[in-house]
Formats: sequence, structure tokens, C-alpha cells
Amino acid sequence: LEERGQHAEQEEIEYEEPAEEEEEEDEEEEQQGKEQEEEQEEEEEEEEETQEQEQEEEQEQEVLQPVSRERSDFPLLLLYHPQPKDAPYEWNTGVWPAWNDDEENRKGRVVESVLQWQAQDAVVRKECAFDCHVTRDHSKLPIADLVVMELVNHYQFFGMDTKLAIPWPQPQAISDSCGERQQELALFHTMAVSSYGNRLHHPDKFALKITQDADADVRVGLVCDWGHGEGSFLGTSLEQRMKPQMRKTDDGMEAVYVADFMGNTGAPLGEHIDRVLREFREVVKIDHYAGPFKNREPLTPYTLGGRVREMQKYRYVLIVQNSADVNWVDPEYSQALVAGAVPIYAGSSDIAAFAAPGNGGRGVVDVRDFESGYDLAAYLFDDPHMRYEALTHWKAHGLSDTFRSRLG
Repeated sequence: LEERGQHAEQEEIEYEEPAEEEEEEDEEEEQQGKEQEEEQEEEEEEEEETQEQEQEEEQEQEVLQPVSRERSDFPLLLLYHPQPKDAPYEWNTGVWPAWNDDEENRKGRVVESVLQWQAQDAVVRKECAFDCHVTRDHSKLPIADLVVMELVNHYQFFGMDTKLAIPWPQPQAISDSCGERQQELALFHTMAVSSYGNRLHHPDKFALKITQDADADVRVGLVCDWGHGEGSFLGTSLEQRMKPQMRKTDDGMEAVYVADFMGNTGAPLGEHIDRVLREFREVVKIDHYAGPFKNREPLTPYTLGGRVREMQKYRYVLIVQNSADVNWVDPEYSQALVAGAVPIYAGSSDIAAFAAPGNGGRGVVDVRDFESGYDLAAYLFDDPHMRYEALTHWKAHGLSDTFRSRLG
């Protein structure tokens, strides 16, 4: 019996062992299969990256044979609007200038355009001072002397962390009766550079800069009359001079002299600016049309004309930027000036360079000049009528030449 039992146990053991071995073999095969798949995927990814890198290098290094074109007396500028690979749509260049497509020389010609978005329904007129042709027609890319790229739109359209490669135009060599020359790229934008980190820094790509920077080849002004004419900067409304907005409070009616249409807190500008603005809001009644302090409803539907008419009801408009970049101001700054309001400004340290007064007056209240929001409130409202008259007296003397030079 013992021998039979031992024999039975041996048979059982011998029977089970193959099953365990098979399971182990299956697991090993499955693991090997996964490892092979992962290795294959890694190899494919590396191959794709290598191909993309090679394509980019080819685009950077390859210069096509000169493209012949008929003689043109003036340079051809193309406003670039590419569609990146795998992107659902294209991004564009030069929405604000809104140049039309035609074959005529631009010099001396007035272009009239109805703007959109933040400048909804505003009509602007611009005149070009140079001999040139401007087009959006991509079929003319091979013969364009200058390709203008509003590179910020690549990130505006697809996100700051987009993995989509920038669709750089392939460099062209141009040949006509004037000889052979290389096509050049120009960087165009009107945005605060700090918002984009180093994403716009491509000195090896761009031969020209059309920006607000001091070192720009063609400088963008960043202040505009928004279709109202230069004379609008010199006026004030009846409400600003005589009739402030009145709001009902627990203690009766209270005058409101300040409005905020942007809704920014001031935190991105540093602790000092943030604190001064917090204190100012504590002691001064402000009509906020946007942001975390919103207490008034903006006009709907939005138009820039409606916004300016709303600004004309207030003596002061709070302009708080999210960036302190030098040589840059938000559009609301010049919109407030068009409305006749005095900007209470927090942003660029060189705002004096954008001041409108032709007599050296202030014309803008810089939040940086005050130790506290209580000091700012006292400055404006200890004698509100006298202070407002002092801040707008410059209008009798006209605009400064510096301000005029920045008008875009």
C-alpha cells in the first residue's frame, strides 16, 4: 500500500509538473511578446522623430533653384497663413491691418477696414508710405520677396504647449531682371513678448521684425484712434466734466468716477502693485464690468463703439495689464483716451513714453508712483474736480509728437 501510495503521489507530481512548466512558458512568451512590441514601438517612434528631424533639416538647408518671375517694380509682401501638418485648420497673419488683395502699388493708397473681435465694428483707415504689393495669395509664395509671419498665432490657435511643428515656409531664391536674391522672413506681432517665453525667438529665421520692440525694423505703434480720428484724444464728455455716474448705497446716492472694463487683479505685476490696487478698491467705488470684482453688466452685443460710449461716462478708467513688458500697452489704454477718460494705469514701467500731452503734462495716473492705494485715492479725490481739470488741462495744447509717432 505504501508503495502504491508513493507511486500515486509520484504520478500526481509528474502530472502536475508539465502544467506548471506550460504556464511558465506561456508567461515567458507573453512577456517576450510585450517586450518585442514595446521595442518595435520605440523603434518606430525613433524612426518617425528621425524622419521629422531630417525633413526639418532639409527644409532649413535646402534652397530651391531660383524661381523666375516677371519684372516687378516693387517688392511683394505675402501675409502667411499656413496649416501645420495634422492641424484641423490654418493660422493667419495680419488680421488687424486687413490689407486687401490686389495688384496695385500700396504707396499713397488708403485702406479702409471694419475690424472684429475686441475692436468689433470699428472702422479704421490706413495709408502705406512705401512702394510695395501686399497679398495673402499663397500661390505667390514662390515669388514673394518677403513672407510675413504672425508667429504668435501658432500658439494662439493651437495652445502654448502645442506639439504641432511650426510650418516654416521653404526658403526660395528669386530671379528676375533685377538679378537673383534670397526670399526673407519677417516676424510680425502686437503682443506682450513675455507671455510667450522664448517661443518667438528665432533670430536664425527672421531677417526683419515688425513689432513694438525698440529694436524693431518696422515699429508697431500700439495706440490707435479706433476710427474716431486724432481729435477724439482731445475731448471729454458731459458726464466726465459735470455728471458722474450715481449709484444707490445704504447711505443714499454715491458718485462713481472710476470704471474697470478689463477685470485684471494686478497680481501678475508684483506684490506692490497688487497691494496698492487692493487698497484702492477698498476705499473707492468702482464700476467693474469684468473679472472677479464684477458688479456691472457690460453692453451686449459687444461693439467697440458701445465700449467707448460706456467709457465716456467716467472720468477715470482702470487699465490693469497682465504684463509689465516695456514698449507695450493694452488696447484699452488708447480706447480710454479716445473716450476722454484719464487712465489709471498699472503695467509697463515706460508708460510715460505713451503719454499723449503735448505740453509735458501727465495725462495718465501711474499706479507705480504711489506707496498705497489710500495715497492714490487721496490724490484723485481729496479735491476731485481740481485734480481732473489738472489731468486734462493738457488737451488745450494738443498731442505730443512722440504720441503721434506711436499711432498705428
